[in-house]
Amino acid sequence: MVEIAYYERNGKCPVREYIRGKEEKTREKIISYISILRRFGSSLGMPYVKKVEDKIFELRVEYAGNNHRLFYFFWIEKRIVFVHAVDKKKQKLDRVDIETAIRRMREIV
Repeated sequence: MVEIAYYERNGKCPVREYIRGKEEKTREKIISYISILRRFGSSLGMPYVKKVEDKIFELRVEYAGNNHRLFYFFWIEKRIVFVHAVDKKKQKLDRVDIETAIRRMREIV
């Protein structure tokens, strides 16, 4: 199993706030996917996770016709750090979201 951590800055945790802002069933699905990722770590692949770029991966949660993407990276040994989360509304990820995830990762490492 891997340890799960979340990016925090100025007392705010954007990914946890994103999850809290979802309805209960959506939150439960996201949390269950995080648990699966925690259990399988880097061996987990599609359809759950996909590499985005530059050490950034996305946890892909689909529920009730909505696509949720939680961006993370592997840090140190057996630690995953979630750095950004969005509702995916288009076919392709927005570049600004990828840049946000990369910038936050670089603040940590």
